[in-house]
Amino acid sequence: MPLILHLGAVDLTRCRFAISPLCQTHEALRMLRRPARHGYHHAWLRRLRRTLAGLDLSPLWLFVSRVGGYTPDFLGAPPDEPYPSIEDELARMRATDPALARVEMVRSLAGTPGLAESPQGRAALDDPAQAVRRLADLTELAWHALIAPDWPRHRAVLAADIAHRSREAADGGLDALLAGLHPGIGWAGHRLTLSMYRDHADAQLPDGRGILLMPSVFVWPDVVSGFARAARQRQRLVLDLTDVQLVSAAARRTLRIATDHLAHEPLAVVAATPSIRGVLEQSNLAGIRLYDTLADALASPPRPSPTRNEPTASGTGRTPAEAGNLPREVFGLRAKARSSGLIGIAQGILIERYDLPDPPAAFALLREASQNLNVPLRVLASAVITAPPPQTTRKWFTGRTTHAAPPAAALLHTYGVDASDRRRVLTSALDEAVALSDADAGELHLTDLAQDDALVLEEHQGLDAPYWDQVSLVTEPPPVCAQAQRRGEAVTVVDVAESPDLSAHPAGRALLEAGSHAVHSRPLTTADGRCTGTLTLHRDPTGAWLTGEQERALGTLAAEVAAWRSWYRRAVVLDALEYLHQHRGTVLTQDER
Repeated sequence: MPLILHLGAVDLTRCRFAISPLCQTHEALRMLRRPARHGYHHAWLRRLRRTLAGLDLSPLWLFVSRVGGYTPDFLGAPPDEPYPSIEDELARMRATDPALARVEMVRSLAGTPGLAESPQGRAALDDPAQAVRRLADLTELAWHALIAPDWPRHRAVLAADIAHRSREAADGGLDALLAGLHPGIGWAGHRLTLSMYRDHADAQLPDGRGILLMPSVFVWPDVVSGFARAARQRQRLVLDLTDVQLVSAAARRTLRIATDHLAHEPLAVVAATPSIRGVLEQSNLAGIRLYDTLADALASPPRPSPTRNEPTASGTGRTPAEAGNLPREVFGLRAKARSSGLIGIAQGILIERYDLPDPPAAFALLREASQNLNVPLRVLASAVITAPPPQTTRKWFTGRTTHAAPPAAALLHTYGVDASDRRRVLTSALDEAVALSDADAGELHLTDLAQDDALVLEEHQGLDAPYWDQVSLVTEPPPVCAQAQRRGEAVTVVDVAESPDLSAHPAGRALLEAGSHAVHSRPLTTADGRCTGTLTLHRDPTGAWLTGEQERALGTLAAEVAAWRSWYRRAVVLDALEYLHQHRGTVLTQDER
């Protein structure tokens, strides 16, 4: 059975590109070990014959087999950003945890009988920290000898490939992009089928990890595929002892043996009862971290265990100073990750359209237009992806001279807000909604055409980061905002706990944990019936609380915000596209300034 990667709606919104010097070095080394692939690189190999003869890469060859098999992930880990430097990637490689490196080296050596018992194999496994340093040094040597002299040309080829595929995505959507990746890759029904590989138990599920596409000058005509395991995605492995009444000495010994090597990234253990918690605390197990509830364990990112004397915030597994800041940091990082895919696709479109030299030049152009017209970078990137191509070399929109005046909205007059100031308009709208409805909290979403009209969280008040994280990008119900969008009318949930679908959803559970029990959401509908977003309000007590007068006032406010959004798209965003088009040849990258 072929390898099948399952991609959900959120995965597709996180489809992104990257160019990795480290991965190119890794693939060049793999190519050198596999003569069947040499024919495509004869000229390059002839030119480097003397260089190769002087390189001793034998410690690397230990983990790069001639006949395929698993190569340790840390030797060529996919990057966390679109265009990393080789220095940053090598630093990340050198920072690989020795325990994780050892696990990967054991798996790699197991592919060749007897290799793990060889003197070289035993040396690497006995001192994985030294092995990581040695392999990183050799990889750096290989980079300078094999890749660096030709890197500008390689990078240009890779950037051109990304630009071409970004254009495919812009013209035909993600379906066109994924269906055209390779003759041996099929795309249908949210499943990416790789016929050249066998299915694997760890293959990707539709869990929001996304998909990273990296072109390579050394892989063609083959395809290399990988899928991040939970440990590499920073997902928690949790041992839930909630219903356990007794932990024997034998169980504690087993737990110590199984977790001692995890002090760098402890196993989360839920010890709900004081007696179990006390026993485990007295056992001084360095490889576990205790939590009061399963929700606390899942909400906390992995981090080293505290020392015995380090104070922790009760139930959170964090020090008191960290307890308030960490959820917001995680929320911010996830929000940034969600927008990076759109920006990367927009960069690719601009590179191809304007023959820009590289991704940094495309980003500089986006940033210049964003700053001059005060349009968020994410919003501008979405417009680049969804707008039709420029009509002439001089003007993007030839029939457009001046745009209409902003709508005469009471909201803009009352708050004295400039209609082109997107953030102030949205903040004022949410302030007004919360005030006139006597709500305890509120949120405002706008649709994003580049993400199939998914709801993107723009403003929020009250509640906390775990909830906002669940509704920062909403593609379908049961979140109440998605219900209102789908129905095209206001939706009220009088008791979240009594709504089976919502209470079982992470967003509903986060609401209940925050003490919010009633929700009202209203679509932002234009005069011609298009939903451009939602306005959602929360109350702590259960029950319907809005009066008829309040509902009518919210309806008027929602219509005003929808009319403003329509004007902003046609006026300010198109102005930003026009600015970008007319300044395409004048923006310099940071390196050129």
